[in-house]
Amino acid sequence: MEIRTVGDLVAELSKHSPDLLVVVDGYEGGTDFISNIEEVRIKPYANTAWYYGSHEIVDTDEAFGTAAVYIAR
Repeated sequence: MEIRTVGDLVAELSKHSPDLLVVVDGYEGGTDFISNIEEVRIKPYANTAWYYGSHEIVDTDEAFGTAAVYIAR
């Protein structure tokens, strides 16, 4: 699936709870269309290096972590 428009994005996001956090890839160059949206669990503020995103996706089977929607390029 490739999400190209705001309408496509809204339709896909409406399938998820409006209370979930939204996360994207960390530091990278260029842009691309969204290729995937999925629910994940994250460890908030796990990374402190500037070249990593602040949060880390954890195994969905783990009991800890915060629910979030991950938007992949």
